[in-house]
Amino acid sequence: MPSSPGTICKKCNSRAVSEGYCEAHKGSKSDSKRNYDRFRQDDPIRALYRCKRWYSVRMVVLRRDVLCTSCGHQAATICDHILVARLVVDNFGVDAFYDPERLSGLCKTCHDKKTTHESGWCGKKATTLTVDTIGDRTNTTVVCGQAGSGKTTYVAEHAASNDSRWDYDDVMHVITGLPLHQGLPGAIGSVLADRDRWIAATQ
Repeated sequence: MPSSPGTICKKCNSRAVSEGYCEAHKGSKSDSKRNYDRFRQDDPIRALYRCKRWYSVRMVVLRRDVLCTSCGHQAATICDHILVARLVVDNFGVDAFYDPERLSGLCKTCHDKKTTHESGWCGKKATTLTVDTIGDRTNTTVVCGQAGSGKTTYVAEHAASNDSRWDYDDVMHVITGLPLHQGLPGAIGSVLADRDRWIAATQ
C-alpha cells in the first residue's frame, strides 16, 4: 500500500523534512521569526506604547472602564484602541493615539477576539457566534443593501420605539470620526468586532 504523500516545502516543491520546510530551507522558520521580532522591536507604533504618556492615559481609561466595555462582567485589564492603533496614527496623528475617547477598557478574552477580527487572523471564522451561541433570534430583522438603497428609511418606518438597533454605517462613523458613509477599509475588522459584541450583549 502506498504511503500518504509528504508535506511540500513552503519555499519550493521539495518534500518537507522539518517544520514545513525541506532540507535546504529548514532554517527559514527561524529566519522569519527573527525578522518578525526585529520588525516588532523597531515598529514606531509599538514605541508609542513604551512611554510615560501611554501609561498615564492607560490608567485614566482603566479607572473609567472598571468593567470590560465589551462583555460587561469581567474586569477591564487592557487599554484597547477602539479603532486599530496604526489606523489612528496614520489618519489622525499621534495625539489621537493618546486620546482617551479613542480607547476602551477590555478584558483579555474580549481583547483577543477583537484583535483576531482586526488582524484578519480569523479567516473563514469571521465570527465566533453561531446559531447555537446567539440564542433565539426569531424576533431579529436584518436589513442589508447597497448604499443609498433605503435601509435607514425602512428601519425608521418599521422599527418600534423600544427596538435595539445596530447600524454598520453609524458604528464606522463613530469609531473613525469620519463623515457618515465615508469609512476606512482597514477599520472593517473593528466594526465587525463591535457587531459581535452587540449581538452577545442583546441575547
